[in-house]
Amino acid sequence: MSDNKNESSMQTRLLRKRPSLIGSRSMSTSTNNDFSVEELKKLKIQDMPRWNLGNYESLPDTPMLYVPERSHLVVFDSPDNIESRLLDCMRFGSMTGVFNGQQATAQICAMDHSGVCVQLFKDSTLATKEKKGILVEIQRKNCNSFKFHNIAKTLLHAARGSTPPKSKTSFGRPPPLLLNRKAPAVCNIKHNTEVAIENAAILLKKDRMDANMLGMESLILLTDKQCSAELTCLLTSRAVLKGDVPDIKSIILGNDRHGEDKISNGVHYSQIRNYALLLLANSLSVVASNKDEFRSIVRMKEWESMLSALLLELKNVESTPHSAYQSARSINTLISGSPEMRNMAIILDAPALVLQCQDVGRCQHALLGNVSETIVNALSQHKNILA
Repeated sequence: MSDNKNESSMQTRLLRKRPSLIGSRSMSTSTNNDFSVEELKKLKIQDMPRWNLGNYESLPDTPMLYVPERSHLVVFDSPDNIESRLLDCMRFGSMTGVFNGQQATAQICAMDHSGVCVQLFKDSTLATKEKKGILVEIQRKNCNSFKFHNIAKTLLHAARGSTPPKSKTSFGRPPPLLLNRKAPAVCNIKHNTEVAIENAAILLKKDRMDANMLGMESLILLTDKQCSAELTCLLTSRAVLKGDVPDIKSIILGNDRHGEDKISNGVHYSQIRNYALLLLANSLSVVASNKDEFRSIVRMKEWESMLSALLLELKNVESTPHSAYQSARSINTLISGSPEMRNMAIILDAPALVLQCQDVGRCQHALLGNVSETIVNALSQHKNILA
């Protein structure tokens, strides 16, 4: 009886044992931020980040009695081909990652901070002399089940070399509810929007970081045209840009009360700052449709310091590409709708920073590369500084 108990306990430990997910190789590479425009134009596009998986024999063996996640498949291909397809998928999906070639793991972070882990093993059960199978497993790390399903499906199709089926919904966002009912009256929309903004403001005033993040997420949904009505987006965006919602601008400028918790809550502070940049970008894009109202808002003196803070965020594109992308969205809206902001951006040496972001975006972050190219074209049309 004792032998059976020891054997069963050992099997339980083997089943629970999983490889370490701590990565040691960052996706970003260091570059100098003090290049002039002429020097930046001569730079070649940075090499794509490498996983350095090596050959098939260098991959770790599948542990004894290992039970993989349901989100896995066996690919009969070389590690180099699988690595190349996954990196291309990450670049087009604007996902960043931390890689560990020795353990064959990758920690991947999507635009909305949804985190998954990719693990590769040698699969000896289906391997033959001609074909050697590689077990590709996607593990959920920090995201809900719906987002994890979308990310895992995309990565597994990329590892296999196939194209995932097109979805009617955008990546990472649950499908909207289609209800057969009449559209609510305008007065009801205004009342509901005011109540929602007030509730979000109450959450932002709390001392708990999780409550602040919930408030930010609520405002982001209220300013997203794909999730809320047009009038709701407009009313919420006005409240954000005019300062009726607390802490949004102060978080971007670095004058908020969360600055004291940068060290103790570094991950949460970085995420809530990214939310603030996303909220600002959404609000500017909504209000920009009304040129007169948009120009009256950005003429306020605080927008000069806001533009400087957004450009400063572009300098950290190597370490925080998602935040740099949201900052670039706001800068693009500002310089497109306001000649004063455009001239000020040129004075603050925005072309050099944007060219650097464009170079990084082409290699690691497709969305950042696209918006950076738009900014470069907008600046070059009004002043021949990039010619």
